[in-house]
Amino acid sequence: FQTAWIYFIMRKGFYKKKDKKLQNFTAKIILAHIKNLNNNKTMEFIKKEEIKILSNPGVESLQLLNSKNSTSNRVTITKVTVQPGFEQPRHKHEKSEQIWIALNGNGKLLLKDCEKNFSSGDVVRFEDGDIHGLKNDSHDIFEYISVTSPPIDFSYAYKEESGERNVR
Repeated sequence: FQTAWIYFIMRKGFYKKKDKKLQNFTAKIILAHIKNLNNNKTMEFIKKEEIKILSNPGVESLQLLNSKNSTSNRVTITKVTVQPGFEQPRHKHEKSEQIWIALNGNGKLLLKDCEKNFSSGDVVRFEDGDIHGLKNDSHDIFEYISVTSPPIDFSYAYKEESGERNVR
């Protein structure tokens, strides 16, 4: 019933009508349908043995959730470690936004025309096409979580792929 009603609503454009009762009823049906869809989804559990590591000199990227270990087509999640004195050069993702959450250390965001301090606890979001990178100019390891949507297979950006952690 819900799927048929949603199809009918979308075809007739009822969600655009000015009738508040119809809008509220429509919203409840759609939310109930989404809840049912989500309840029918299965959880994914990714074992540490399934997490690949991509690396360049001084940089290690644990591919926590990506197209190779998950069925998600919405997001890639990585944990990146940058050794002191190393950097991820400036780059951009044309069709994905990215969020970085600094876990440990102090570094510098390498932006289009400037550098900005980036430290443990800071969060930054890059729009599609924003130029960004990171330089660890400190004496400590810098770690951050990266969330990318839509997902990207980052293997193109790294020289090595393994199942063993090389850095740290």
